[in-house]
Amino acid sequence: MTPDPLAFLREALDRAQARAEAAAMRAWSGDWEYDHMVHEIRDLSNGNELAHDVYFPEIGHHIEATNPAAVLRRIAADRKILELHTTPHTVVDGFCVEEDGACTHRGEDDCVICGQQPCETLCALAEGYGWAEDMTMACSVCGAVVPWNPFTTCSWACFDTETRDGAPEALAYFMGLGAPEGPIGDPE
Repeated sequence: MTPDPLAFLREALDRAQARAEAAAMRAWSGDWEYDHMVHEIRDLSNGNELAHDVYFPEIGHHIEATNPAAVLRRIAADRKILELHTTPHTVVDGFCVEEDGACTHRGEDDCVICGQQPCETLCALAEGYGWAEDMTMACSVCGAVVPWNPFTTCSWACFDTETRDGAPEALAYFMGLGAPEGPIGDPE
């Protein structure tokens, strides 16, 4: 079983966005700067000190460059790439019928841009968030080490130990009926 880079990427983007938004809310602003004269990280909107004793300029400038506003801009750009490569298209008799017949994809799950499954662009994007093709995880119920999956459990038996969102998707996944469509628990 190969870990699903698309599900991993969606979860990673959601987590990164939640962290960046929480940091921006806590600091009154997402735009930060490094003041090398006093060795502080400051909020640009009001000059409040966020961190002090940052004596190494390389670290201070890195924090400034990865402030919440910058992270949220990158996440927005990554979501645009994700959208471009996952836009659904219609397959009839084994061929895509979108774009006046110009599309050459043969499967509904093939990437609309590069025609591959899994899409190399999305795999590369997911790698930037920590995904690897041979990723494993520990089952959240029994602790067994298994290939990564979006349900945090090793099997339907472990998943079914408590009531959770996403049960139909998990059952289909563990029965080998296919990968889940979209993020787990998505109301769409």
